[in-house]
Amino acid sequence: MGKITHKNVSIDEAITLTLITMASPIAVKKYLAYWFQLGKKLIITNQDKAIMLTKVLNGDRFSKEFEECWQIVSNPETGDCYLQGTHQTIQDLLSPKWEITSCARCEMPVPMIEIGVQDLSCVCDDLDNWPNNELPPPREPVSNQQQLSEIRQSLRAKLNQKANKPSLKAEITENNSNNQKKNPQIDDRYLKQLVIRQITEAELKRHCKK
Repeated sequence: MGKITHKNVSIDEAITLTLITMASPIAVKKYLAYWFQLGKKLIITNQDKAIMLTKVLNGDRFSKEFEECWQIVSNPETGDCYLQGTHQTIQDLLSPKWEITSCARCEMPVPMIEIGVQDLSCVCDDLDNWPNNELPPPREPVSNQQQLSEIRQSLRAKLNQKANKPSLKAEITENNSNNQKKNPQIDDRYLKQLVIRQITEAELKRHCKK
């Protein structure tokens, strides 16, 4: 990452330039991965060939083939590389002049120039089968740990909501009273843990069905 040496650059401008430099490769990599998943080819001008990957994802990471392809096309020494049907090269998109945003028509990542004339066409213009709500949309690698974390957060939120409901509090109180009559050794803490466990198991089953 280049250093900002101009004396008149403000702190806010420096932060903005740093964020653009850091985010650009990630956004461009996602842009490439998404369009590969729809069958787009990547043209490498100097080698006079087109690359089309059939495997882009591998579980919670990008496939080895995609990572190798990315190392080639993101290297300036490779020369001009661009997605079929576009004219912006990968090196163009990696510069601060461009940003990756969502297409208003199909919600796929598309390039947008910061300053200049914007091409109104979308990368999907030459794809007959897109947009298509019946097909699964392209995606990024999914982390199992992230999924579990999201499920845990969802469960905590739902448990807190249910625990604050008057009907549930009344049910816990009634169960507590009935069980203590049957078994005086059962205390409130045990009953609370039992109810929470029952709610958690129900919510987990619901998540598994989705």
